[in-house]
Amino acid sequence: MPDIIVQDEPEYDKLTKSQKNLIQAIVKPEADALQEFIESDLEKSDKLLNLEKKYLNKTMSNITKLLNSGITKKQINSLILLLNDKKIEEIDDGDLPDIDELHRHEIIDKVGFNCNYFEWTRRCLHKLVKIFTIQKRFRAYREGNITRKSLGIFTEKQKKNDWPKIKKSLEDEDFSKAEIDYFYENHYLLKGKKKKSKKKKYKKKKSKKKIKSVNL
Repeated sequence: MPDIIVQDEPEYDKLTKSQKNLIQAIVKPEADALQEFIESDLEKSDKLLNLEKKYLNKTMSNITKLLNSGITKKQINSLILLLNDKKIEEIDDGDLPDIDELHRHEIIDKVGFNCNYFEWTRRCLHKLVKIFTIQKRFRAYREGNITRKSLGIFTEKQKKNDWPKIKKSLEDEDFSKAEIDYFYENHYLLKGKKKKSKKKKYKKKKSKKKIKSVNL
């Protein structure tokens, strides 16, 4: 489905083209799923129920990019709600049934969250900010170890030993398995993976030099 049309909204108009593309991409999965759900007279809820499974990683990635572009969590939340208002207007102004209060309660009962207010998308934003908070705690924990800090290393073995404790803290804060897996793959292991790739490149360069010296 096409992007949500937004006109004469200073909050949206001041965004760069890249930022507009990102915020549209962030809300698109829930917006499209909501429209299909309304078009089917609240029968087709598969897309809404599978948002986390299919779109969590991509949505989290786009939110991260938008945060890195200089926009705050508060601004992103406000933009999500703005696009939500515009989407509801599109649905109510079209041939689809109006989303009245009765529909709203029925939708929540069927899918378990208030997609009329892009609740799933906003929940992704709040959870990502929580993950950043946990990252900070993890960095503080890592840097607090004098030996690791002085050597500038944090080995894969040390990470594996510490992971059960960190995973438990995530579970205690009601993070889902998908969110914990996302943090593990995209944040917890990331630095270790980068270091490995650098070592490989270094070894390749070193081996080439050896071959040249032998030929000479």
